Amino acid sequence: MKIVDKEILSHRDIIYKNNVARANRNSRKRYIKNNSEKGNFRNICSWRKDGSCKNDTRYKLEEDGKYKYFCKECLADEELAI
Repeated sequence: MKIVDKEILSHRDIIYKNNVARANRNSRKRYIKNNSEKGNFRNICSWRKDGSCKNDTRYKLEEDGKYKYFCKECLADEELAI
């Protein structure tokens, strides 16, 4: 097992780490789109934890007995760096 100090990550390692994070977010977004109820809802988008997104919510997903609402703009796929 190789231990790498975070300060000496190469540029290539940083791009790879960022691509993995984007791919994981895209996977979560696809799950939400495929498993949620679609419609127009009057709730704040749950994608941003600070509640700063004020777009119209289009998706309603039930998780852990609670409903979460998401807007179309926040669930757009992110492009991966080459």
